[in-house]
Amino acid sequence: KTDKLIPNESPAGDIVKPSNVVIKNGVIEKASHSGIHGNGVVGLTIQDVEVRDFEVSGIQCNGCQDVTIEDCTVGPSSREVPVLGTFSHARFMEFYTKRLVPHGFAREPEEFRDALL
Repeated sequence: KTDKLIPNESPAGDIVKPSNVVIKNGVIEKASHSGIHGNGVVGLTIQDVEVRDFEVSGIQCNGCQDVTIEDCTVGPSSREVPVLGTFSHARFMEFYTKRLVPHGFAREPEEFRDALL
């Protein structure tokens, strides 16, 4: 099955949803976000897997159906994260306030100007 990233507007094209996925007999580690992250999977089996040293989540399934997780160990999460997750937000805000705001909102497309003022 395919979906648009944004219905009726997706510049990215179609997203193909996987089906009948099996992940088994292994170790997943040192993930910068989630060890396993599925979106819209139909028929997912995770069996005899250890997920560790992740920064956000061990296993995350969004809108998945027919999911089986058995004989798995999740954790511990990583302790080697040098900064908090809010660090990237702070870096963006610094860029935004120093580089984008001084140019004003007049450069924004017409449909966004009122919302930004």
